[in-house]
Amino acid sequence: MPMSAKPRIVLIIEDDVMFYPRFVARLIDRLEYEVVGIVIAKAAAKHNRTYHLLKKIRYFTFRELVKLFWRRAALQLRILLRAPDATLAGIARKRGIPCLHVAGKANTPEVIAWLAARAPDVILSASPLILGEQILAIPKVAINMHFSLLPAYKGIMPIFHAMADGEKTSGISLHAMTKEIDAGKILYQREVALDYSRTLFENYLRFFDLAVECVAECLKNMETGANIPGDRPTSYFGHPDHAAWQRFRSRNVAFI
Repeated sequence: MPMSAKPRIVLIIEDDVMFYPRFVARLIDRLEYEVVGIVIAKAAAKHNRTYHLLKKIRYFTFRELVKLFWRRAALQLRILLRAPDATLAGIARKRGIPCLHVAGKANTPEVIAWLAARAPDVILSASPLILGEQILAIPKVAINMHFSLLPAYKGIMPIFHAMADGEKTSGISLHAMTKEIDAGKILYQREVALDYSRTLFENYLRFFDLAVECVAECLKNMETGANIPGDRPTSYFGHPDHAAWQRFRSRNVAFI
Protein backbone atom coordinates (compact mmCIF):
# COMPACT_ATOMS: atom_id res chain seq x y z
CA MET A 1 0.00 0.00 0.00
CA PRO A 2 1.54 3.41 -0.96
CA MET A 3 2.33 5.81 1.83
CA SER A 4 0.01 8.80 2.13
CA ALA A 5 1.44 12.17 1.12
CA LYS A 6 2.65 14.49 3.85
CA PRO A 7 0.35 17.41 4.72
CA ARG A 8 1.43 20.67 3.12
CA ILE A 9 2.33 23.91 4.88
CA VAL A 10 3.22 27.44 3.76
CA LEU A 11 5.23 29.68 6.10
CA ILE A 12 4.60 33.44 6.11
CA ILE A 13 7.61 34.90 7.92
CA GLU A 14 8.80 38.41 8.73
CA ASP A 15 11.82 39.52 6.70
CA ASP A 16 14.13 39.93 9.69
CA VAL A 17 17.68 38.53 9.96
CA MET A 18 17.92 38.70 13.76
CA PHE A 19 15.61 35.85 14.72
CA TYR A 20 13.73 34.25 11.86
CA PRO A 21 16.35 32.48 9.70
CA ARG A 22 17.49 30.30 12.62
CA PHE A 23 13.86 29.65 13.63
CA VAL A 24 12.74 28.69 10.11
CA ALA A 25 15.75 26.46 9.38
CA ARG A 26 15.18 24.49 12.58
CA LEU A 27 11.42 24.39 12.07
CA ILE A 28 11.69 22.93 8.56
CA ASP A 29 13.97 20.19 9.86
CA ARG A 30 11.56 19.43 12.73
CA LEU A 31 8.19 19.42 10.96
CA GLU A 32 6.44 16.32 9.68
CA TYR A 33 4.90 18.54 6.99
CA GLU A 34 6.05 19.30 3.48
CA VAL A 35 6.96 22.99 3.34
CA VAL A 36 5.64 23.98 -0.09
CA GLY A 37 6.29 27.70 0.10
CA ILE A 38 7.76 30.53 2.15
CA VAL A 39 6.36 34.06 1.96
CA ILE A 40 9.02 36.56 3.04
CA ALA A 41 7.01 39.45 4.44
CA LYS A 42 8.30 43.00 4.75
CA ALA A 43 5.97 45.19 6.76
CA ALA A 44 4.97 48.72 5.88
CA ALA A 45 6.93 51.35 7.85
CA LYS A 46 4.25 51.89 10.49
CA HIS A 47 4.35 48.17 11.37
CA ASN A 48 8.12 47.69 10.95
CA ARG A 49 9.91 46.83 14.23
CA THR A 50 13.28 48.27 13.15
CA TYR A 51 11.67 51.56 12.10
CA HIS A 52 10.02 51.97 15.49
CA LEU A 53 13.16 51.01 17.41
CA LEU A 54 15.15 53.64 15.50
CA LYS A 55 12.54 56.21 16.52
CA LYS A 56 13.19 55.24 20.15
CA ILE A 57 16.99 55.20 19.89
CA ARG A 58 17.28 57.73 22.72
CA TYR A 59 16.16 55.01 25.14
CA PHE A 60 19.16 52.78 24.34
CA THR A 61 22.38 52.92 26.34
CA PHE A 62 25.67 53.42 24.51
CA ARG A 63 26.65 49.82 25.35
CA GLU A 64 23.39 48.52 23.87
CA LEU A 65 23.88 50.52 20.68
CA VAL A 66 27.40 49.14 20.25
CA LYS A 67 26.20 45.55 20.81
CA LEU A 68 23.31 46.04 18.41
CA PHE A 69 25.64 47.47 15.76
CA TRP A 70 28.11 44.59 16.03
CA ARG A 71 25.39 41.94 15.99
CA ARG A 72 23.83 43.39 12.86
CA ALA A 73 27.29 43.77 11.29
CA ALA A 74 28.05 40.10 11.96
CA LEU A 75 24.73 39.06 10.42
CA GLN A 76 25.35 41.25 7.36
CA LEU A 77 28.80 39.69 6.95
CA ARG A 78 27.24 36.21 6.90
CA ILE A 79 24.84 37.45 4.22
CA LEU A 80 27.72 38.89 2.15
CA LEU A 81 29.57 35.57 2.49
CA ARG A 82 26.41 33.83 1.24
CA ALA A 83 25.99 31.63 4.30
CA PRO A 84 23.00 29.48 3.20
CA ASP A 85 21.04 29.87 6.44
CA ALA A 86 21.72 33.60 6.90
CA THR A 87 18.50 34.71 5.19
CA LEU A 88 15.05 33.30 4.60
CA ALA A 89 15.65 33.40 0.85
CA GLY A 90 18.88 31.43 1.30
CA ILE A 91 17.10 28.80 3.39
CA ALA A 92 14.39 28.42 0.74
CA ARG A 93 16.96 28.23 -2.07
CA LYS A 94 19.08 25.63 -0.25
CA ARG A 95 16.05 23.40 0.34
CA GLY A 96 14.39 23.95 -3.04
CA ILE A 97 11.32 25.63 -1.53
CA PRO A 98 9.48 28.24 -3.62
CA CYS A 99 9.49 31.67 -1.99
CA LEU A 100 7.65 34.90 -2.58
CA HIS A 101 8.69 38.37 -1.38
CA VAL A 102 5.76 40.51 -0.23
CA ALA A 103 6.09 44.14 0.81
CA GLY A 104 3.36 45.98 2.66
CA LYS A 105 0.15 44.21 1.65
CA ALA A 106 -0.57 40.50 1.43
CA ASN A 107 -4.10 40.54 0.06
CA THR A 108 -3.32 41.17 -3.60
CA PRO A 109 -4.46 38.97 -6.51
CA GLU A 110 -0.84 37.91 -7.13
CA VAL A 111 -0.25 36.76 -3.53
CA ILE A 112 -3.65 35.04 -3.30
CA ALA A 113 -3.00 33.17 -6.56
CA TRP A 114 0.51 32.15 -5.46
CA LEU A 115 -0.75 30.78 -2.15
CA ALA A 116 -3.69 28.99 -3.77
CA ALA A 117 -1.31 27.31 -6.23
CA ARG A 118 0.67 25.87 -3.29
CA ALA A 119 -2.55 24.19 -2.03
CA PRO A 120 -1.46 24.21 1.63
CA ASP A 121 -3.31 22.35 4.35
CA VAL A 122 -1.90 24.84 6.85
CA ILE A 123 -0.54 28.38 6.70
CA LEU A 124 1.72 29.38 9.61
CA SER A 125 2.21 33.12 10.02
CA ALA A 126 4.94 34.76 12.07
CA SER A 127 4.75 38.16 10.46
CA PRO A 128 3.05 41.55 10.79
CA LEU A 129 0.96 40.99 7.65
CA ILE A 130 -2.81 41.01 8.09
CA LEU A 131 -4.34 38.19 6.07
CA GLY A 132 -7.74 38.78 4.49
CA GLU A 133 -10.65 36.38 4.11
CA GLN A 134 -9.56 35.13 0.69
CA ILE A 135 -6.19 34.00 2.02
CA LEU A 136 -7.64 32.59 5.25
CA ALA A 137 -10.02 30.48 3.14
CA ILE A 138 -7.19 28.74 1.21
CA PRO A 139 -5.89 26.30 3.88
CA LYS A 140 -7.80 24.11 6.29
CA VAL A 141 -6.42 26.36 9.02
CA ALA A 142 -4.21 29.46 9.17
CA ILE A 143 -2.21 29.70 12.39
CA ASN A 144 -0.55 32.73 13.93
CA MET A 145 2.38 32.53 16.36
CA HIS A 146 2.39 35.04 19.21
CA PHE A 147 4.75 35.35 22.18
CA SER A 148 2.30 35.76 25.05
CA LEU A 149 -0.35 33.75 26.83
CA LEU A 150 -3.28 35.09 24.85
CA PRO A 151 -5.58 36.87 25.32
CA ALA A 152 -3.08 38.66 27.57
CA TYR A 153 -0.50 40.92 25.88
CA LYS A 154 -2.00 41.05 22.43
CA GLY A 155 -0.26 43.38 20.01
CA ILE A 156 3.36 44.47 19.54
CA MET A 157 6.53 43.32 21.36
CA PRO A 158 4.68 41.26 23.99
CA ILE A 159 7.82 40.02 25.79
CA PHE A 160 9.06 43.61 26.18
CA HIS A 161 5.74 44.66 27.71
CA ALA A 162 5.53 41.60 29.96
CA MET A 163 9.02 42.29 31.34
CA ALA A 164 8.23 46.00 31.71
CA ASP A 165 5.26 44.95 33.86
CA GLY A 166 7.41 42.61 35.94
CA GLU A 167 5.57 39.43 34.91
CA LYS A 168 7.21 36.21 36.10
CA THR A 169 6.08 34.28 33.04
CA SER A 170 4.88 34.84 29.50
CA GLY A 171 4.33 32.18 26.88
CA ILE A 172 3.94 31.01 23.32
CA SER A 173 0.48 30.92 21.77
CA LEU A 174 -0.60 29.45 18.46
CA HIS A 175 -4.10 30.37 17.41
CA ALA A 176 -6.37 30.07 14.41
CA MET A 177 -6.36 33.31 12.43
CA THR A 178 -9.52 35.33 11.92
CA LYS A 179 -10.30 38.81 10.61
CA GLU A 180 -9.65 40.14 14.14
CA ILE A 181 -5.97 40.30 15.16
CA ASP A 182 -4.82 37.85 17.87
CA ALA A 183 -8.40 36.76 18.47
CA GLY A 184 -8.93 33.30 16.95
CA LYS A 185 -9.35 30.01 18.80
CA ILE A 186 -6.24 29.10 20.77
CA LEU A 187 -4.83 25.83 19.46
CA TYR A 188 -1.77 25.57 21.69
CA GLN A 189 -0.08 27.41 24.54
CA ARG A 190 3.07 26.90 26.58
CA GLU A 191 3.93 28.99 29.62
CA VAL A 192 7.56 30.16 29.65
CA ALA A 193 9.43 31.77 32.54
CA LEU A 194 10.93 35.21 31.89
CA ASP A 195 14.61 35.47 32.83
CA TYR A 196 15.47 38.90 34.23
CA SER A 197 19.14 37.94 34.54
CA ARG A 198 19.31 37.93 30.74
CA THR A 199 18.70 40.66 28.18
CA LEU A 200 15.43 41.14 26.35
CA PHE A 201 17.19 39.97 23.18
CA GLU A 202 18.32 36.75 24.90
CA ASN A 203 14.79 36.11 26.13
CA TYR A 204 13.48 36.48 22.57
CA LEU A 205 16.12 34.05 21.28
CA ARG A 206 15.03 31.50 23.87
CA PHE A 207 11.35 31.93 22.93
CA PHE A 208 12.14 31.40 19.25
CA ASP A 209 14.08 28.22 20.04
CA LEU A 210 11.19 26.90 22.16
CA ALA A 211 8.69 27.89 19.46
CA VAL A 212 10.09 25.27 17.08
CA GLU A 213 8.91 22.48 19.37
CA CYS A 214 5.66 24.31 20.15
CA VAL A 215 4.71 24.57 16.47
CA ALA A 216 5.52 20.90 15.91
CA GLU A 217 3.42 19.86 18.92
CA CYS A 218 0.56 22.14 17.90
CA LEU A 219 0.34 20.68 14.41
CA LYS A 220 0.45 17.17 15.84
CA ASN A 221 -2.22 17.79 18.48
CA MET A 222 -4.61 20.27 16.82
CA GLU A 223 -7.52 17.87 16.93
CA THR A 224 -7.18 17.26 20.68
CA GLY A 225 -6.68 20.88 21.71
CA ALA A 226 -3.92 19.84 24.12
CA ASN A 227 -1.95 22.36 26.22
CA ILE A 228 -4.70 25.00 26.28
CA PRO A 229 -4.90 26.52 29.79
CA GLY A 230 -7.67 28.55 31.36
CA ASP A 231 -8.72 32.07 30.37
CA ARG A 232 -6.48 35.03 31.13
CA PRO A 233 -7.42 38.72 31.26
CA THR A 234 -7.32 40.45 27.89
CA SER A 235 -4.76 43.20 27.33
CA TYR A 236 -3.30 44.93 24.27
CA PHE A 237 -0.05 46.86 23.78
CA GLY A 238 1.32 48.86 20.87
CA HIS A 239 4.86 49.97 20.14
CA PRO A 240 6.53 50.99 23.44
CA ASP A 241 6.03 54.62 24.44
CA HIS A 242 8.00 56.67 26.98
CA ALA A 243 6.12 55.25 29.96
CA ALA A 244 6.67 51.66 28.76
CA TRP A 245 10.41 52.26 28.38
CA GLN A 246 10.56 53.74 31.88
CA ARG A 247 8.83 50.64 33.31
CA PHE A 248 11.20 48.39 31.36
CA ARG A 249 14.30 50.23 32.61
CA SER A 250 13.00 50.04 36.17
CA ARG A 251 13.45 46.23 35.97
CA ASN A 252 17.23 46.63 35.41
CA VAL A 253 17.08 44.59 32.21
CA ALA A 254 19.26 45.41 29.21
CA PHE A 255 17.68 45.46 25.76
CA ILE A 256 20.60 43.57 24.18
